[in-house]
Amino acid sequence: GFTLESVQFADLTGDGKEEAIVVLRYRTGGTQNTNYVYFYSLEGGRPKLLAYCYTGDRAHSGLHKVYSDHGLLIFELFDPRKGSGDCCSSGIVRAKYRWREGRFEALRVHEFLTLKEP
Repeated sequence: GFTLESVQFADLTGDGKEEAIVVLRYRTGGTQNTNYVYFYSLEGGRPKLLAYCYTGDRAHSGLHKVYSDHGLLIFELFDPRKGSGDCCSSGIVRAKYRWREGRFEALRVHEFLTLKEP
């Protein structure tokens, strides 16, 4: 089933008001786990869904982090090209998005990073 992973608040749309970034984890009961990410604003005191997406499982573009930085939405997904087995990846792909004309628009440059050993 679904569990609440996190809720963050940031101005993603540039209107001076904070939107919510809500992350749910879906556990299948087996080894696969995926994340669903929802973005909400408040309109007339009620939540309004702006966008949503889901990420892959663990090493296969699974969610590492999602956050805002200087008005941009940042997704960090585990890099499937650096996967070892079906469980782990030593790298992440960082993608940045900007709110434009009612939707999140991807910036063209992605960053490929290597995770540090714990």
